[in-house]
Amino acid sequence: MKVLATAAVFWLMFFSFGGGNAVFAAEQVAVDFGANGLYAYDGSNLTELTSLNPESITSWNGKLVGDFGSYGLWLYDGNSWKGLTGWNAENIVALGSRLVADFGSYGIWIYDGSSWTGSTGWNPENITALGSKMAADFGSNGLWVYDGNSWKGLVGWNPENIVTWSGASSLAAVPKTGQTTSYAAGDDGSNQKGVALPNSRFTDNSNGTVTDNLTGLIWLKNANCFGTKSWTDALSACNSLAAGQCGLTDGSTAGQWRLPNRFELESLLDLSQYGPALPATYSVFTNVQHLDGYWTSTTLAGDATSTSHAWYVGMWSGDVTFKSKPLAYYVWPVRGGQ
Repeated sequence: MKVLATAAVFWLMFFSFGGGNAVFAAEQVAVDFGANGLYAYDGSNLTELTSLNPESITSWNGKLVGDFGSYGLWLYDGNSWKGLTGWNAENIVALGSRLVADFGSYGIWIYDGSSWTGSTGWNPENITALGSKMAADFGSNGLWVYDGNSWKGLVGWNPENIVTWSGASSLAAVPKTGQTTSYAAGDDGSNQKGVALPNSRFTDNSNGTVTDNLTGLIWLKNANCFGTKSWTDALSACNSLAAGQCGLTDGSTAGQWRLPNRFELESLLDLSQYGPALPATYSVFTNVQHLDGYWTSTTLAGDATSTSHAWYVGMWSGDVTFKSKPLAYYVWPVRGGQ
């Protein structure tokens, strides 16, 4: 694998290579230099990822997806490449926790981290992410939107181009809680509002990390590497975590991991479950402490001193409460996200 030092980076980027494309993946920039191959820039060095010339690249769930034409779609996790399919994609789009590929006459297919599912056999002229949905231009068949379950026609006109325009701000999608049993009319179990949960919730990256395909967050696979710690020590443990510790072989460095905030940690809960209140496939993790809970990085607002309590998430019932910071609870590091 070629590594080019910082001193040579800008000379190479501006004078030597004919750049084709660049995207952010995790904490690096991936740069397509055409016939000179695909490189990653980490702020100090350019490292060759492959000598092949991709037709397009995109960032997805903190990883890099490359369309290599007749060689198919491949996924780079920071250490190695994995083939996703041998089909030649005409377009690829990251749609939240899922990857969407336009395979021309084979139609649009969606990858959830483990398998592909056909969405439609129509051949789109263009596709784009629209929040948690996807818009597709089907030429003379008009413009359609896919909400994760079904297609809805918007207009029969044939657009020449479609782009996502967020205006002043973008919306944050709220996922379903997972609860499907209804206990009263109009309750969560009967309404089941929110973004649909992915068919395959978690992906074991085989490098000491697990990706949540709902949020794109990357979690430490070992959910009890540090034992119990005070809130301050929990922050320090996460901030200093790096490859070589806790079974990590992902190339991560100190400062890339953090103690999750309250909403990030709550996102792991499945409120259709109890004892623990986690998705049925949580066994992809190791050493999850079911009977107790974990610190979050979020301090309780309005506290008398603004420093003495922080939020905590219990895994057995999914309870969320605040605890005194000197107390010792478990630590579950995370990285990635917005």
